[in-house]
Amino acid sequence: MKTFENKKTTITESNGTETRILGFADLALVGLNAAPKEGWTTDEMRKRFKAIDKIENLKIGDKVELEDSEFEVLLQSSKVNWAIMHKDIVKFDDYLTSLQ
Repeated sequence: MKTFENKKTTITESNGTETRILGFADLALVGLNAAPKEGWTTDEMRKRFKAIDKIENLKIGDKVELEDSEFEVLLQSSKVNWAIMHKDIVKFDDYLTSLQ
């Protein structure tokens, strides 16, 4: 088991009327929702949905226990090509590595 904490970042997202600060859970969801190079299989979907279900509603500062298999799929899916360069993305990657 690994304890995943939704730490606050300085990355923001705006919908035009509201701006919100993203957390590590938001960064994790980017990877978890990104399609694998070879496309989706139902087995891959099942693995990712288990992790998504646990982290998608976390508030900043919340913690959740991830089974080793859930953490592994989170770790592997976080190795995506990011659309932006930001120090908090590197901190997120370092944080996941520290949980191993």
